[in-house]
Amino acid sequence: NESAETRECHFVSRRLVEAAGKGNVEEVKKLLQHPLVHPTFFVERDALDYEKTALREAARNGHVEVVRALLKDDRADPSSWNEDVALLCAAER
Repeated sequence: NESAETRECHFVSRRLVEAAGKGNVEEVKKLLQHPLVHPTFFVERDALDYEKTALREAARNGHVEVVRALLKDDRADPSSWNEDVALLCAAER
């Protein structure tokens, strides 16, 4: 059984991924203030079996301001394998 904190973490992280994918920089900045959210936490896998993270979704959709906001967060790890792929997607645009 998941704890209430785990459920909240998943809920807020999913909202962050969705906001990042849509390019909603103000919502991303607001959600990054939540103590349980993490900019590189993944909540599910996409159709190609990649981990969906806020950074990956923002980069994949070309939302530069959102990528910048996420990378400013001290918890973001752009050197992880998953985020390397996100940054490569952004560079290809």
